[in-house]
Amino acid sequence: MAIDLLEGDERDISFVSIYGGGKGARSYQDLLKGELSRKYLIPEGSFYSFYAASTRGVEGTTRSRSFMFYSHAIAIATCFNRNIKLVVPENGFIALNIPLTYSRIGTSSTRTTHPHYMKLFQKLLDALGITVSFSNPYRFKTKGEMISECRNSEFLSRNIVNTMSCSHPDSGRMRKEDRTRHCGTCYPCLIRRAAINKAGINDKTKYYDPNFVLGKTAQTNLNSYLLGLEKHEPKKAFLSVQMSGPIDSNITQYESMYKRGIEELKEILEDY
Repeated sequence: MAIDLLEGDERDISFVSIYGGGKGARSYQDLLKGELSRKYLIPEGSFYSFYAASTRGVEGTTRSRSFMFYSHAIAIATCFNRNIKLVVPENGFIALNIPLTYSRIGTSSTRTTHPHYMKLFQKLLDALGITVSFSNPYRFKTKGEMISECRNSEFLSRNIVNTMSCSHPDSGRMRKEDRTRHCGTCYPCLIRRAAINKAGINDKTKYYDPNFVLGKTAQTNLNSYLLGLEKHEPKKAFLSVQMSGPIDSNITQYESMYKRGIEELKEILEDY
C-alpha cells in the first residue's frame, strides 16, 4: 500500500505503526522505513512508531488491540486540524477474517479491518465530530492480487523479504534463536506464502517450518487448513463472508474475492 501511494501524485502522507513487547515487528519496520525513505525521499518526520504493551491489570488477551491500532493514527490525524483520510491497507480476505474452521469463530479472532467494524468505528468518530474518514482501497482484493498489481513490482519484489507477516515472530527465542523469522505454519504465514506464490515472486522469506513437520502445532494447523478447504462450498460463499460480521453492501464483490482467496490457499497447499 505504501508503494502504491508513493508512486502516485500524493506526497502529503504520514505513516503510523506500532510494535509490541518483542523485537520482531520493530526491526522489520525500521528496515522498510529506511528503504522507503531512500527510494521516495520521505522526511523522517513522516514516520510515527509507538510502543504498545500492557503495563498493569490482569487482562492477558489482545482483544482491545483493534481499537488501539486505529487510536494511534487518529490521535496523529487530529493534530492537523483538517479533514484527514485514514488509509487502512488490508487485503479483503484477511479483512473479512472468515474462519476456515469453527475453532476460530467468536473471540478467537480479531476483526480489526472488518467492514462492519470499520463502519461502526466511523460512526463513533462522526458522532464525536472527529474529521477522520476510514478507507480500505483493497477491501475487494486478495493479498495475491495486491502484490501482483503493485505499482512498483521491482521495488516490492526486492523488499518483500523485509516484511513481517507472522503472528508470533519472536517464538524463535524458545528455540534459542537470536533472529526473528516467520514460523511458516500460522495463518498469516500461510496467507503470505499463498500470495507471493500467486504473484509469481521468488519467495526468499526464511520460514522455520515451511513443510508443517516440526511439532504438533504445525501438524494441527495443517490439518485445520486442509479441513477448511475440504468443507468450503463455493455456492455458499455469500453466507460464509458474513460469519465474522454482517455485510450489508457489496456482498457480491466480497463473495467473489473470498472465492479467489480460497483458490490462492489451495495452490499453496495442493501438495498436501
